[in-house]
Amino acid sequence: MHPLGDPSAEPASQEPAAEPEPDYAPMLAAYHRAHAGDLRRIIATLPLSGTARVLDMACGDGAHTVWLAERLDNGCVVGCDLSDGYLRHARHRATAARRATGRGPAIIFCAGAAEATPFADGRFDVAWCAHSLYTLPDPFAALGELRRVVRRGGMVAVLEQDTLHRVMLPWPSDLELAMQQAQLEVLRQAPNGPQKYFAGRRLSQLFEDADLTPRSVTPFCCMRRAPLDPDERCYLEGYLASLRRRAGPQLPPSERRRFTALADPRSGDYLLDRSDLYVVYLDILAVARRD
Repeated sequence: MHPLGDPSAEPASQEPAAEPEPDYAPMLAAYHRAHAGDLRRIIATLPLSGTARVLDMACGDGAHTVWLAERLDNGCVVGCDLSDGYLRHARHRATAARRATGRGPAIIFCAGAAEATPFADGRFDVAWCAHSLYTLPDPFAALGELRRVVRRGGMVAVLEQDTLHRVMLPWPSDLELAMQQAQLEVLRQAPNGPQKYFAGRRLSQLFEDADLTPRSVTPFCCMRRAPLDPDERCYLEGYLASLRRRAGPQLPPSERRRFTALADPRSGDYLLDRSDLYVVYLDILAVARRD
């Protein structure tokens, strides 16, 4: 689960991760700390009853799993992920949350691939997937699996972004166009081509193709201004570093120099050091019903 990982460096298989956590884990953790309030507000809009059985597919570090559980009374949330390291982290997070509040619904974690979860048909009332659909080898198969494990009349909810439009920074417009083209060239070479990296704008169609009935599609926007808090800066530093790795080599030399001056923290023109900096984030929440 990552709203930021380098799409050109996707895992080649569905085997559990050998490393303790994915290499983008610190960046994701910073994002969750910096945006906890925004993400909780999005989750607050979900059609959840207090007794719902909820699946958090590709749960990652368990942040969304815990926030989903905050909406419940006597329900249950199951977090499912392939990464052993992330599952350990998620269990610690859930234990800490329960100790902090002294109460809460059941939270369970298990290993499983998004395209083949270990659950019976119709097991859940709601299935949730946040910032992960576009990173999966087969998003369509994953949506089909979410449909399978949700009961008739239940809901599938996906929070997603478009890879090239998830963060708006004050780039010069001509340079931004060159960067977008450079990233698109990289995505064209990625598995399954570029289409799945634009999942945010295609959620309604993806739901319909998976035999789910779209119920709502809602945009959520938030802004951060300078001075950035440490978690926000940590996330954006990782985001810019990812852009340098992905788009930098594809840019013409003149554009690459301009880009490096703005995206390299060693530069005097580094974007994140600007006193007038503001950053805009765009998320799209789509909710569908299984008939």
